[in-house]
Amino acid sequence: MLQMLWIEFVAKLAGGVVLLSFPLTVIKILGLPKAETAFWPRLLGAVLLGLAVATYMENSVKLGHGLGLGGSLVINLAGGLTIAALLFMKQAGDTVRGRVVLWAVSLALMGLALVEIAYI
Repeated sequence: MLQMLWIEFVAKLAGGVVLLSFPLTVIKILGLPKAETAFWPRLLGAVLLGLAVATYMENSVKLGHGLGLGGSLVINLAGGLTIAALLFMKQAGDTVRGRVVLWAVSLALMGLALVEIAYI
């Protein structure tokens, strides 16, 4: 079982780093439908990166069974911070309404992560 967790960790980490670093290139290389912006592929990369760290935590920290709150915390932080970073770099939210919604989602995810810290 520990080997499977390491395989999961490496696969998710590799996919997350590649999507965060070169989202449009990956889409083109894989022949996937073209994206107008790198927002969604990068967001998926952040989620994969969060899942990789959560899997690592499950394998080494042993917070409980399954990913639990520790895993949720990392996933929420990865997603929230990535959305915020994309907003700062002006690569997300083409409209004011879009930016407001994305900031609300980002802050909600990071706030939820802070609450989850209290329960770990």
